[in-house]
This record gives sequence, C-alpha cells and structure tokens, in this order.
Amino acid sequence: MKTAVNLSNQFLIAMPGMDDKRFERSVILVCEHSKDGALGVVINSPIEVTFADLLGHLGHLGTKTESFTLSQQLLWGGPAERDRGFVLHQQKGDWSSTFAVNETLFVTTSQDILASIANKEGPKDACIAFGCARWYRGQLEEELADNIWLTMPMTDTILFDCPFSERWLSTAALMGIDFNLMPYEMGHA
Repeated sequence: MKTAVNLSNQFLIAMPGMDDKRFERSVILVCEHSKDGALGVVINSPIEVTFADLLGHLGHLGTKTESFTLSQQLLWGGPAERDRGFVLHQQKGDWSSTFAVNETLFVTTSQDILASIANKEGPKDACIAFGCARWYRGQLEEELADNIWLTMPMTDTILFDCPFSERWLSTAALMGIDFNLMPYEMGHA
C-alpha cells in the first residue's frame, strides 16, 4: 500500500520536455494538497500587467505606494480560476480570505490585501498571480509517477528574491540539477 505524500509547501519543477505548453519550464508552489486533489500557483510566468495597472483598475492607487511595488509584474498563476487573484505573502494579517501554506507563508484571495499593500500596511514581500493550477484526486500523483515534475521544499529565496526568468533553472540548481545537461525526451528506467 502506498503512503500518501502531502506536497503542500513544495515546489513542482517542470521536467525538460513537458508536454503541456502551458506549464513548460514552470515552477509551481503547491499551496494545498489533500486526498481530494491539489492547488498550486505558477511563480515564474509574468504577464504584461503591473501592480499599478491592477490598483488603478480597482481604484486602490494611492500616493503611499512605493514605486518599486507599482512596477512589479503580476503572474499567470495557472489555467484555473483565471479571474481570481492569489497573493502569496509572509506577513499574517486580518484579510478576509487567507489560508496558511506553512507557518510563515500565506495565500490571500480577497482584494483587501491589495489596498493594504498600496497603503504600505500589507506584507513587505508578495507575489500576485491571476489563476491557479488544480489537480483532481490522484492526478498530481500520476504526473509525478510519469516523471513530469520534480519536487523540492519551498524556499523564500526563490519565491521572493529570484528573478522570474531564472526561477526554473535556479530551483533545479538548488537540487544539484542542471537542466541544460538533460535530454528533453524523458522515460522510465
């Protein structure tokens, strides 16, 4: 009998040769994983929308917002729930819809956190994504068995400090893997 593995608080790193072009070279933070399925957010796929664009659209653009925060690009978090925002952050707060990924990392899906960030009352570090990735019961486990993903524990350095364009190679490098040296056709031994 297989032991259930909980992948919450783990990065999924797409293997070279990923068949699904939406997830090619992606790094996904698994936010929730249970027997019923999983939810994750792609953390390395920026879109052509900045935080300033979002705040302006929502009417939260204020004079207190730091210029570096305003220029921050938002992310495509995955193909599911594309009209919903997911804010990955470290500071626990009293926002309407927040759940813990671990003791220090949280996901908030309510707009009140955006106003807090705009007014310099929110978390110092945050990644903001539209959409998420979802797996139904057993699907993620099947994909892992098919060598589609590597997994490793989440690190704050990758999530908050590493440039988006470097996250795929840098995450693999933390595991001692150089994807540049791997063949793009994967198989089973």
